[in-house]
Amino acid sequence: MSDVTLSLKEAAKRAGISEVTLRRLVKSGKVQAEPRADTRQPYKVTTQALLNAGLLITQVTSQPETQLALPDEVDRLRADLEAAKIDRDALRAERERLIERASRAEGALEESRQAFQAALSSLEPAIKALTEKVEQVTSQPVSSRPLIDYSEQRAKRSLISRLRVRK
Repeated sequence: MSDVTLSLKEAAKRAGISEVTLRRLVKSGKVQAEPRADTRQPYKVTTQALLNAGLLITQVTSQPETQLALPDEVDRLRADLEAAKIDRDALRAERERLIERASRAEGALEESRQAFQAALSSLEPAIKALTEKVEQVTSQPVSSRPLIDYSEQRAKRSLISRLRVRK
C-alpha cells in the first residue's frame, strides 16, 4: 500500500474507528499527524502513520461489506423469526394443555371434597351417638369395689393348699 495522505475523517473511516477516537490518538501522540491549513480538517494523516500506530487499514469501497452481507443477514433473521413463531405456537399449545389439565384437576379436587363432606355427614350421627355413650359412662360414679375380689380368691387358695398338706 502506498503512503497516502488522508483527512482525519477519511483516516478514521479506513482505520475502522470513530473520528473522535482518532483525534484523541493524534493528541496523545500515538498517531503521527501533520497540521493542515484548513480549519475544518485540522490534521492530515498518512496511511503509514496509521500502520505505525497498529491500526488496521481497510480499503474503502463504494459498497461496504455490511451492505453485501445484508441479504444473508435478512434471510437469517427471517429464519430466526419463523423459528420463534413456531416456538411461540408450541408454547401457546402447551399453555392451553396445562390450563385444561389444571381445570380437570380442579374438578376432581372439588368432587373429592364433596365426597369427603358426604362421608363426614354420614358419620356425624354415629359420632354423636358415641359421644353420648362416653358422656353416659363417664357420668356414672365409679365403684370402689374391684370387679374381681382378690381377697376371696386368696382365701380359697389358702384353704385348698392347707387341705392338700393335711392329706
